Amino acid sequence: MKRWAPLLIVLLALGCVSQASHSNGLVVLEFGPDFSVVHQNEIVTFRARVQNQGSFPARNVWMELLGLDQDFCCTPAGQGPWRGGEKAPEEPECRYEEKHRDLKPPDPFWGTPGDELYCRWVYKVPDFKPGFKKTYNVILRIFSTYETDHLEKIQILSAAEILEGKPFPITRIEETFSPLKLEVSLPQPVRYNYDESTQSLEVPIEILVRNVGDGTPCLKNECKKPTEGWDKVQLKLEKADGMKIDCFEQENPITLELYRDEARIGCRLKIENIKGTGGEERTLHFKLIYSYFQDQQTTLTVEAI
Repeated sequence: MKRWAPLLIVLLALGCVSQASHSNGLVVLEFGPDFSVVHQNEIVTFRARVQNQGSFPARNVWMELLGLDQDFCCTPAGQGPWRGGEKAPEEPECRYEEKHRDLKPPDPFWGTPGDELYCRWVYKVPDFKPGFKKTYNVILRIFSTYETDHLEKIQILSAAEILEGKPFPITRIEETFSPLKLEVSLPQPVRYNYDESTQSLEVPIEILVRNVGDGTPCLKNECKKPTEGWDKVQLKLEKADGMKIDCFEQENPITLELYRDEARIGCRLKIENIKGTGGEERTLHFKLIYSYFQDQQTTLTVEAI
């Protein structure tokens, strides 16, 4: 009977987790231990359940638990092995070295929810001496990989409008719901370099990548390397539709480094074969390629009696 009160507390805590931000696609529906207070030599299980509530598949999803391994290593418990001082989840698909799950987003047409991933970690509490008491901050870290598309429509002006210096209208026509957002704009006022003989012009263009989620982007499959991989993404120009961007002429994709959740680059956009009458529309197709991790925190108190 003594376990009912801690269990009730944990269930209430799990209910709060479901209120997590939806801005990054993957939402933590459940995370916590089965008991909030444990004693020496007892078994405790942490459970985590995440769901893709975005609009794009989250690929290679896996999880790890941080905060207990240093003190709890390396007593066997459950089916998850100890590897390199880290406790692996019970489910093989949740482990770093295994083949990971792809989580599909919700399908509005069929009314089906996004895919979920459920993982457990089973620990045996060490044989601490009586009187030992410590509250551990335990972090659930969720990893995933994204390749998201961003399409921008540019309306081509007439030769007369170009010579007058009017701005080219840019309209976003497709954007996926994911942790990183891409924005394309023409700095104002616009200064054109128009060549009437070749019917082409060059115009400055600015590309902004923002982290709008509550996690950290990293180079694809490099999230375990903080120095080399964190706060870096790859941006690829998939299609330019009769246009060129000088930033992508030497390398495509290019690597961008985010500072304070933003990466901003200025490039030159060359538009070729312009019809003098205007009214034409062209499309820029970008793809963001990156991995991403987000953290969720809970606590576990150990009291040795």
